Amino acid sequence: MNALRGQMVLVKLANIIHDLNRTMSVREISGLTGFEDPEVNDLLKLQKIPQDLSRDLEKGLVEEEAKAPILLYFLVSNRKAKIITNQMEAWLKEHPASNRGGWLWATANKKIRRVS
Repeated sequence: MNALRGQMVLVKLANIIHDLNRTMSVREISGLTGFEDPEVNDLLKLQKIPQDLSRDLEKGLVEEEAKAPILLYFLVSNRKAKIITNQMEAWLKEHPASNRGGWLWATANKKIRRVS
């Protein structure tokens, strides 16, 4: 049990139900534990979750973070701001298919022009 909340830890409970299911039927486990048959079946299904799921999810998260855009804030002179703005606009025109950040750039560009 979770000592802080007084709740059962599902993974441990699923392990116990799985062990009981080796020698007992779902109905017998239900009668013994007070859980209904569908609850026992759900706990047994927890055992079918791949052990590598956590690692796979972590790997997917790392890949998504690598692709995610990064918002940068920095101060530059007016001359350099114009150079950056021109370069970004040229790049966005050359790469319309990858214009995921186009809206963000347009928003940031308005702020750059307001400041300059």
